[in-house]
Amino acid sequence: MALSNEVRDLVRREVDSQLDSLESLLVRKEKELAELELRCQRQITAWERWSTGLKVLLTATVGGSILGIGAAWVKVDSYIDGRVAARVLKNETMTYAIWLANSNRPRQALAVFGVLYDDFSKSTPSAPVRSYFYQQMLGLLAQLPDRTASGFVGSLDWGQLNHDPYFTREFITQDLWAGDPDVNQNFAFCLLKFADISNGTKRQQVVSDASTRFQRALAGVPTPLGRAPYHFALGMTKLVNGETAAAEVDFREAAELDPSGYRLSEWAPNRETFFNSGEFPVWLRVAAPGVDLKQSYVAMTDRFASNP
Repeated sequence: MALSNEVRDLVRREVDSQLDSLESLLVRKEKELAELELRCQRQITAWERWSTGLKVLLTATVGGSILGIGAAWVKVDSYIDGRVAARVLKNETMTYAIWLANSNRPRQALAVFGVLYDDFSKSTPSAPVRSYFYQQMLGLLAQLPDRTASGFVGSLDWGQLNHDPYFTREFITQDLWAGDPDVNQNFAFCLLKFADISNGTKRQQVVSDASTRFQRALAGVPTPLGRAPYHFALGMTKLVNGETAAAEVDFREAAELDPSGYRLSEWAPNRETFFNSGEFPVWLRVAAPGVDLKQSYVAMTDRFASNP
């Protein structure tokens, strides 16, 4: 059957829109690659300057005799070149992993991050690089929606982080990022996805710790609009415990702060989308025994539909 002109126009507009999106993505990625190349070149230049300075210093130290340092310098020069190459490669690899995560390829990104993490045992990175890696890893694990029969993908990586003394000192013991919204949000979702909930006490502690992280994130956001998602998350930490009245308070606060994003009248029509999202199984995992989370959410959104 021949397509009508209206359908043809609709298809043409959709194709044009997709092409525009792809072209925009390509331009953006080309820019990111160019910036990466520039950063790598700057890093190489910095190390080359350092290498030249070391050569001058070493020559002066042994009395200016080139012959006297010739054999030794071959080893030093090789060592410096190796360090330059390794550092540039590590920076480029981390950038590539982040690009994979932002390109909706989280499983590939997780694999690349794993390679980088294994390299830490061979060459300990500087504290800023290590901290940046941890933050990126937290974000990836928090957002990765994939699951297997044993649970969420990333549980082994989460376990590895929690046995890393540098990670535990920075993010747990000293809690240096207590005021950072992104770190707290990502840490909270990692707890909800991966922490031990093998009994009621442990489950309640996980939900409580996640709630604390969301409250910290909420406190660190300066704008009302930015606080809305954290009120929604806090509402869910209450709903999984069967505290529907307390949950409703947070849900309504989210809607008041961001009416367009959390309009209460739209929660019921959109709830199947939420149930089929990567986030709902996270909350389902930590729901208290006897709490039918899905039905509780349905009842809540039905009330919102009749009394927004």
